[in-house]
Amino acid sequence: MKAGFKAILIIFLSLFLLSSPITLANQDSGNPSFEEWLKTPLGLKAMSFTKTLFLADTIYYQPLTPEQTEAIKKIQGESLSEIVGVLDKHSRYHGVEEWEEIKEGLEGKFEGVGLRLSIPDLSKLQEKLMAIVREKIPSLNSEILNPEFIKAVYKWITEINPEAKKLYDRITQGIIPESGLLIDGVIAKGPAEKSGVKKGWLIIKIDDKKIEGMAMKDAVKLIKGPSGTKVRLTLVPPKSERIRTPIEAEITRGVIQTSIISSARMLNGETGYIRFTDFYEGVDKDFKNNVAFLKSRGMKSLIIDLRDNPGGLLHIAHRILEVLVPAGRIAIYAKYRNGNLEPHWSPPENVIPKVFSGKIAVLINENSASASELVTISLKEQIGAVVIGQKSYGKASIQVIKALPDGSGLRLTIGHYLSPVSGEDIHDKGVIPDIEISDDPDTPDDEVILKAIKELNK
Repeated sequence: MKAGFKAILIIFLSLFLLSSPITLANQDSGNPSFEEWLKTPLGLKAMSFTKTLFLADTIYYQPLTPEQTEAIKKIQGESLSEIVGVLDKHSRYHGVEEWEEIKEGLEGKFEGVGLRLSIPDLSKLQEKLMAIVREKIPSLNSEILNPEFIKAVYKWITEINPEAKKLYDRITQGIIPESGLLIDGVIAKGPAEKSGVKKGWLIIKIDDKKIEGMAMKDAVKLIKGPSGTKVRLTLVPPKSERIRTPIEAEITRGVIQTSIISSARMLNGETGYIRFTDFYEGVDKDFKNNVAFLKSRGMKSLIIDLRDNPGGLLHIAHRILEVLVPAGRIAIYAKYRNGNLEPHWSPPENVIPKVFSGKIAVLINENSASASELVTISLKEQIGAVVIGQKSYGKASIQVIKALPDGSGLRLTIGHYLSPVSGEDIHDKGVIPDIEISDDPDTPDDEVILKAIKELNK
């Protein structure tokens, strides 16, 4: 990846954040204590920063006004974001409001209607902005990545070039265009699905309020709400539909269980199929229960569909692997600070029974990332699972999440996972499928699933 592109990625960190294998465990062993760190150059600078705030708040000739206090808090948050932003594109500081949403997501449930939303054609806006920046700053493609250079590019975008600033604001603030807010996904068994709302539709009004020009986060707040309350969405079918007359949908909000198996069924007399879309709390239990159910229906081979699954919690991925990978083999191989390697073994049968030992096919695509890739490469190398689909995203970093005293939080990269047998780091490379094939959206069948059935029946 070119340095210039990396700079853009860091500047637009919030746009490229993809769920990563997140560990809740403490990986601080062997590192200096907080008190010891305060004596280091970075620690002393942090103390100077804190003391400056203390003195400004306590001995400045007049008490700070509410406006001054809010301005300082905003600068603090921006400073923390910039500090973490120079590390890598998956480490991030989260403000209080955003942190609450992160915690809610990790629990695998929230109150709302069950929609995944995005700005239409966002990638095109990003490409357009990058083209403008590269044209005006030719050194972007060769400059060594460093904080000062990133700051200079950011200043050029936000203060010097009006066209770039307009695009930047549209991207970073998620400004909704005239076409509306795109429904990227409908959570299985949620209120929206029960009301007939479909993926690909566009939201143009919320409770009769037009959302063109609104920030996406503000539109999301209008849609979310306490379980049992109602929200009315005005929807427009996608361009592929012959009739695009706006549709009104009144939806009763509910508790959305995001971490559930979205599909589990027998495809024929011997082949079972399980699909899930994240690795958050509850998925491992659902997976084991559904495998047991399919086995009771005569399942001899299993298709695990991880297409469009961006990942989630590392320990959930491990729990799924430890019921499939034979005892005594490495399920996860992780590389932490200073090159320390840590294998995570599959436990003995009498500790955690294996739920399935037949043939397995894993389906992936370019949106399969992080924990999805971890599970895929482990099953491929340890039990010979056949991998079918498209090359995966290439996200092998591990994050730890840390709550901060003011209610904000930190997501910090602490390591990479490696393939358990070959020891390969697939970060920025992805998992290459054994059989490369994609689904044809113009046909009623899923060609990837059909290919998997054929391979498992050999």
